[in-house]
Amino acid sequence: MSKKVYSNAIIHLVGRIFGVVLVLLTARVVASGLGASGSGEYEIPKIYLWTFATILDFGIYLILVRMMAQAKTQNERENVFGNFLGFRIFSGSVVYIFALFLMIFTPYNEHIKWSILILIFGQLAGDVNQVFSSNFQVDFKLWKLVFGETVGRFAELILTIVGINLNWSLEILIFIVTIGDIVTLAISWFFVQQEMKVKIIFDFTSWKNFLIEALPLGIAMMFTLAYFRIDSVILSFLKSETAVGIYRPAFRIVEFTGIVPQILMGTFFPILATGTKISAIKLAKKVSFLMTILAIVGVLFTFLTSKYIINIYTDSDPSFFQKESFRIFGKDFVATGSVSALNLLVISAIFSFPTSVLNYLLVSRGKQNFLIFPAFVGVLVSIILNIFLIPRFSYIGTAMTTNFVTFIVLILTIFQFQKYQREVGKKEFEVDKSQSF
Repeated sequence: MSKKVYSNAIIHLVGRIFGVVLVLLTARVVASGLGASGSGEYEIPKIYLWTFATILDFGIYLILVRMMAQAKTQNERENVFGNFLGFRIFSGSVVYIFALFLMIFTPYNEHIKWSILILIFGQLAGDVNQVFSSNFQVDFKLWKLVFGETVGRFAELILTIVGINLNWSLEILIFIVTIGDIVTLAISWFFVQQEMKVKIIFDFTSWKNFLIEALPLGIAMMFTLAYFRIDSVILSFLKSETAVGIYRPAFRIVEFTGIVPQILMGTFFPILATGTKISAIKLAKKVSFLMTILAIVGVLFTFLTSKYIINIYTDSDPSFFQKESFRIFGKDFVATGSVSALNLLVISAIFSFPTSVLNYLLVSRGKQNFLIFPAFVGVLVSIILNIFLIPRFSYIGTAMTTNFVTFIVLILTIFQFQKYQREVGKKEFEVDKSQSF
């Protein structure tokens, strides 16, 4: 089992890294072809819909993985899968219709609004695909998920290159993103139906039961994703598309680094859910320390190479290197576009990496309610600081806010982790001290 878990983690990590490379290549094509302003318009539909995708997830995925891992029969597993699939399709449709209604009142131009409408279908396909990925995770066959994502992203890259060279409109470029998401879902559906009967079940009683269970985690995840992504939304409202375009390369690069703790802990999650409390706590401590060291090394590396990273990402487009002067703490600070944004924003990884590990541990032990307070404080502070700092410091204010918020959330999460340790008790530690993964 141990060999299977580690090989699955390696396959997933390598596959995700390759997928990130494809996404970054696509972003580079867009950045070099559209410039900072055009890239900002291209990113805004994604930013807007990701806000609603945060609400849609509601912590359901980890609950689904846990319930499928604990299912005793194939029929029980199919029913669990079918109910979650039905719920995701239904709730997704409702949430995105609501997103369309609110879109009417946004300050976005008509091209962006039409792009949001087109991207909704791709976003829903991606949300549904998450349900299918749970089957691959429980069976330790994540290579199937990796294969589907790779094909979808490769198709998106090729079509985007063609679209940029032929000067296709923003709406068509966004439609290409939707095509990639639908291709990924089709491949996942094909793989899953080879192993079990795919049913779409609308059992409102079952939905009610797992929603009640997922409620604490859902609230926490909404807040967690909100405090990390709400900055881009507020930036798009308060500043120009150019500011969004300058900030997004830094955001996407830092966001992609977050896959490391997520993949590692996501692979172990089915085991964490059924292992002993002491072994789970020991693992969380070790991995938290490892992730912190890894993040520090990554930050130092970024400081040394940020200019080259942004050059590669944007194909050296000068619109991403615009110099702006800001007065911070009584001193003049000259920002160099995306480079300065990346140097500031990457610091947040030092705080977000160990936080991610501790979050997975608490959820695996059914303590998802412990995550609500840190996440709530995070989103509240993020909204207040972004509204205050963005008008004054633009994307630099956004990066500063993210660093401060991730630090606060880490401290509060550590307090919650220590609370869980006290619940376990010293006696159980002594009894199980010889047990480990």
